[in-house]
Amino acid sequence: MVRTLLGLIVGFLIFDAEAATSVVRRTTLLVSDVEKSVAFCEKIGFHIWLKTGGARDPNQPISLPLNGKPGLSKFTIMAGKDEWVAMVGLLQYDQPALARTRDVMDQIGVGDAVLMIETDSVDEVYANLQAMNTPMLQLPKEAKTRSADSIKTVRNMFFRDPDGYVIEMSQVVKTEPLPATGK
Repeated sequence: MVRTLLGLIVGFLIFDAEAATSVVRRTTLLVSDVEKSVAFCEKIGFHIWLKTGGARDPNQPISLPLNGKPGLSKFTIMAGKDEWVAMVGLLQYDQPALARTRDVMDQIGVGDAVLMIETDSVDEVYANLQAMNTPMLQLPKEAKTRSADSIKTVRNMFFRDPDGYVIEMSQVVKTEPLPATGK
């Protein structure tokens, strides 16, 4: 018994010491209208990478804990500049889970996510958002930010997509080296 327990503890310590590395390949958003969300994503610089979905048996176990029994799904994956990482999945069910209701100008808090998307033209995306009458949480502005290896001047803005997800669009305007440290 002691040997088994000791083996489990040593195994846990070894597992913990060799933690896996991870990378976000895709974030999937549950949406109310996949076509509307696709059109929105195209206006902020994405394109369709995969479109799938169809009939499903609502009585079979599912991977998501939905509060309905959908018989149909629509799933589209949107890709940006890199078609392998940081894609956005748009998933719609014919009987969706209850949507969260909120005013588009509500403040964000714990439990909310901010999807940060880098673009090569915040102003172009902003013009597209204005044409779609998208309410803005923060208008485009410049700010300085420090990363691990440089100081960047970025132009960014915040807004909500048609289903209320918060998006930050950011454009790197200038990159400067970190100041030398006197050692």
